[in-house]
Amino acid sequence: DSIYPLADESERGTRFEVLMNDLFSYYTTLSMGGLRRDGEQIDGHFYLDNHQYYAEIRWKRKRASAADISVLRDRTMAGFGGDTRAVFVSFEGFSGEALTNLAGRAGERVILVDGTDIHAVLDGRTGLDVLLMEKQMDIGQGQRAFVGVYEILAMIQARG
Repeated sequence: DSIYPLADESERGTRFEVLMNDLFSYYTTLSMGGLRRDGEQIDGHFYLDNHQYYAEIRWKRKRASAADISVLRDRTMAGFGGDTRAVFVSFEGFSGEALTNLAGRAGERVILVDGTDIHAVLDGRTGLDVLLMEKQMDIGQGQRAFVGVYEILAMIQARG
C-alpha cells in the first residue's frame, strides 16, 4: 500500500520487484531473485512444485500488452527450455488486446497475475502456490489467458 502513491514509476517498479521476490522467497526456499544475463533481465527466478519459474514484475500505470507478454514467453521458451514456466505480474492488469490474443493457446507457459491477485495473497485470502496452480490449471482446462483470484476462490469453494 505504501508503494501505490509513489509518482516515480521506476522507484515504484523497483520496490514492487523487491516485494514480489520477498513473496516468492516466502513460498519456496529456492528463490533467487532477479537474474541478469547476456543483456537481458529477468525480475524473479524461483522453483515451486518442481517447476522453474521466471517472472516479469511491473507496475506501470498502463496495462501490459500482448507484445509485453510475448517477450517473456519467447525468452522462457527459447532461452530456458524444458518445463520452465513464466509469471507475468502486472499490477495494473492486462489490456483487452493481450487477453484476446492469448486466449485459447494450448500449452501456454505464461501465467498472468494482477494487483488484485497479489492483494489477495498478501491479505491471506489464498496462497501464492494455490493461486499459480489454479491459474495454470485454468489455462489447461479453459484456455483463458487470465482468471482473477476471486473467480478462483469461488471455483475452489464450489468444489467443496
